[in-house]
Amino acid sequence: MTQWGSPQQQPQWSDEQQWQTSTSQWQQPPQTPEPRRNNWWLAAVAALIVILGILAVWFFTARGDDEEVAEAPATTQTTVTVEEPAPVTVTERVQPPVTVTDRTTVRQTVTSEPDSKNWSDLMNNATGCSDPEYAATNGTDYVSVCRSGGTRVYKGWFNGKALELEGKTTRYGQAEYTIDAKPNTIEIDGAEVDVYDADGDLAASFYMTEWEAE
Repeated sequence: MTQWGSPQQQPQWSDEQQWQTSTSQWQQPPQTPEPRRNNWWLAAVAALIVILGILAVWFFTARGDDEEVAEAPATTQTTVTVEEPAPVTVTERVQPPVTVTDRTTVRQTVTSEPDSKNWSDLMNNATGCSDPEYAATNGTDYVSVCRSGGTRVYKGWFNGKALELEGKTTRYGQAEYTIDAKPNTIEIDGAEVDVYDADGDLAASFYMTEWEAE
């Protein structure tokens, strides 16, 4: 049999080399190649976290700026005191309706003259006189018109007060007189004696139950 090429020698292994090789192979087991890791999603998550952080910082910064802008400027308070005028009280004087008789033209009808009586019974110490022309009383009040030296004298006693006026009496008829007792005016018409004030309003009225006139 023909052999091609140079004769190959079989390797010779010593016992020591074989042991070392076997030991080396035992200490270092063959390594299995690790699978390739896909790290792209880790980079994406990190980038997303960074973006979210930037957005959060921008949001809170912009919100703070908006609050500062929206803050209303401080206003100055001014106190104004308004003085109201004091209420005005108007007192209206209401007078009862009074019918004033025209003293110069219209006179009331004189009541019938009573029977002749003692003049002294119609007068008291304040209204008594020696030549009476008219005298009357209601038991409490007294009035008389007396003649004296060609003139008339009015004498009255009303509400406990005496009044005597000379030359102030005007006669219009029997038992009809007007007495000027400024500021008042006294009207005698038979049994009725009326007192008017300065405005012509009736101030008092007296009715005489007993009277005499000439």
